This record gives sequence, C-alpha cells and structure tokens, in this order.
Amino acid sequence: MTTTVKKLKKLIIMVTALCGNYNFIAFLQADCDITKHYDEFIKIKIVEYEGETYLSDEVLGDIESNKCYSKILRNPMYINYLLGNFSSISFKNLLDLKDSASVQKEYISRLQQDTTFNSVMMELVDKTINEKIPKDTISMKFLLNVGAKFFKIVDINEENQYLIQTCVGIHGNTDTEPNRNPQVEAFVLSVIMNNLNQKNPLINKIFDNIYEDLYSLSLGIGINNEEAILRAQGVVYYKVSKNKNFENFLLEEYKKHTDILPFVIKN
Repeated sequence: MTTTVKKLKKLIIMVTALCGNYNFIAFLQADCDITKHYDEFIKIKIVEYEGETYLSDEVLGDIESNKCYSKILRNPMYINYLLGNFSSISFKNLLDLKDSASVQKEYISRLQQDTTFNSVMMELVDKTINEKIPKDTISMKFLLNVGAKFFKIVDINEENQYLIQTCVGIHGNTDTEPNRNPQVEAFVLSVIMNNLNQKNPLINKIFDNIYEDLYSLSLGIGINNEEAILRAQGVVYYKVSKNKNFENFLLEEYKKHTDILPFVIKN
C-alpha cells in the first residue's frame, strides 16, 4: 500500500512538472499585443517654451529585454516616425487635465483607439515578433525612391544657397507617393537620423554629393524662389535615388536590422 502511494505521488509530481513546462512554452509562444504596452514606451510631456505650454510625445528606447516587444525598441526613431506620421490622435483638451499623470493616461487611451496607428504597429509586430504574416518584398529601387524623398529643399537663402532638411515631419513622400509604405519610410528616416546624430561621415558625403549635383546645373535665370526650389527638388530626388553612396548606406543599415524589419529586399 505504501509503495503504491509513493508511486502515485511520484506520478502526480511528474504530471505537474510536465504541465508546468507546457504552460511555460505556451506563454513564450503567446502573441505580443503591442497596443496593451503603449504606456510602457510612449510618453507625453508637458513642455514650457517662451511662456507657452506645449505637449510633446516621445518613444523610449531603454526598455527591459524581457518585454515581448523589446527588440523593435532597439530603434526608437522608427516608432517615433510612425507615431508622428501615421497617428490621427487629437491633443485637444489634454492640457486642461489636472496633472501630467492624467495627461499620460488620457493620451494613451486615445492612442489605443487610434486605428491608423494601431494598424501600422500591429503590422510591424505581426511581421517580426509574432511572425503571423509574411514579410513584404521590396526592391532596392523602391527603397531608394522612398529614401530620396527625405532630402527636402525647404528654402533658398540670401546667398542663393539651397537649404536641405531631413526630419520626421517634412518630406516629399506625403506629396508624391499615392500609396505610401509606412514601414519603409520609417526605416529610411530612422537610419538617416540615427547616423546624422552619430555624425556618420558617409551621411555627410551624401549631402556633399547632392550639393555638388545642384550647383553643377543651371536651373534657370530670373525665376522666383518657389520655381527655383521646385526645379531643384526634382533634381535632388532623381540624383539621390541614383546615388551609390546612399544605396550602400541603406543596404548596410538594412543588414543590421533585418530581424526587426517587416520587409525583405530582393532585386
């Protein structure tokens, strides 16, 4: 009788251990619902500037590695671009709330109801972390075409020099691409900005190439600034899309980030 009880207890322990392992494996394989985690890595700040009060949102990059979404936060600028360009959230009345904690809570609530932003975030996660959807296939030509639109001429100064800007909110994809690709745009802009911040000499070389091309051409005499910018912008888009330095730069950055990108490049 005692032997039978011991065997039964041993069997129960083994079954419990197996069930515990099964649950642990099931937990590891559970999908990452990114919308439930926004509050952990997206923050909104109340900023005072020249006597005025503003709201500024930011994406945090210093995230614990055990989070289901942590690897896509290796490049917070990528998420920041999606937030700045593919979110329809309204900031209206947020500053009327009593404190920063209330502002954050309401902001995240609105963001979780933002179908545009949720769509691009879930696409990113489902094609990388969850692996529920196959990655898109794009060509290098397409990547260069999208990338060229981030070199935007914003003005001509008094010395007739072109001022080119690269930033999250001002670029040519909004004006020229009828079917935009948020993920490709986010990748290109983020790696350009990250390397500008790190003072990568290759980025400086690309800008030098652009200015050399512009000033080597005669784009018209006696025309106004608006017309001059329009003509010059077409040259910049074309020249950057054919720039070998830019192509090599994007390809190298792509290779560094393949595991967190929702697309693959094939020529």
